[in-house]
Amino acid sequence: MSKKRYAEYFEECCKETGVYILTIGWKGGGGHATVLQRFEDGTLKYIEPQVYSERSGAKRSIDELCESGATKPYPKRGVLRVDNKLFDTKFASIFDK
Repeated sequence: MSKKRYAEYFEECCKETGVYILTIGWKGGGGHATVLQRFEDGTLKYIEPQVYSERSGAKRSIDELCESGATKPYPKRGVLRVDNKLFDTKFASIFDK
C-alpha cells in the first residue's frame, strides 16, 4: 500500500473513539504490533509503549507508520479495536497460578 492508502486505511478502521491494536509489516521485512488510539478530540495517534518522551509521552504521528509500512500487505495483519472487549470470567482461573 502507498503512504496515502495506509492513512486512509487507518482512518477507515479507527473511526470511533477508542484503542486499537495494529499489526503491520515493514518495507524492509519484519513487522510490529502496536497501538493506535482515536481521542475524543478526533485525532488519531500511534501509541508506542517502547518509546516515551517528556514532551509528547508515548503519542506519535501515524505518518511514521504510513511511511514505513510494507507496500504489499499480508492478509494476517490489520487493525482490531480492543478497549470495548469483554472478559469471559469463566476463564479467570487461567490467571490464578
